Amino acid sequence: MRQSFRRAGLLTAAFLLALAGMMALTGTASATKSQKTLRVASVTQACEVSICARDAVTIPSGTRVDTYCAHPNGQLNLTYTGPVTGRGGYIPIGNFQNPNVNTETCGSFSGSFARARVETSLGSCSGPCVNFGRVLAGDQLRAFCHLPPNRPEWLLVYSTRNTNAGFVRVSTLDINPAVPSCNG
Repeated sequence: MRQSFRRAGLLTAAFLLALAGMMALTGTASATKSQKTLRVASVTQACEVSICARDAVTIPSGTRVDTYCAHPNGQLNLTYTGPVTGRGGYIPIGNFQNPNVNTETCGSFSGSFARARVETSLGSCSGPCVNFGRVLAGDQLRAFCHLPPNRPEWLLVYSTRNTNAGFVRVSTLDINPAVPSCNG
């Protein structure tokens, strides 16, 4: 009798751990997406350092953009620039009319969990655009939205390995979360 209670306890513990692992793996889409207006013309960038890759397309001042989370150093917001320019990456907080960081920090609890199946490029947009660097096979990513609107082919992501941000092709992932459209 005592042995069956022990087994039941072990099975319950194993079930709860598996359930917790599944929740950590799938994550939930960030609820902190907010719209901000650019105070100055801006370009998206891949990371926080001055030698970081920057996009070639300038987003005009006055443009409304979506921000999803703040870079861990607190000086940049992960941003999608909207359907006209379709760029994604970081924009310094000083470039916004209301210069504050997004309330959520990019990392393990922002966005939805995704993982790269193969090494791939991280881009500033969903088409031919600036290469923001590499995502390695097995890299854990946090996804925020997808392009195009009706058939996800690209995801705006944050890389937990190197804190870079940009777009990756859905076909390069082995874990592809259901996230909303970037233009929705």
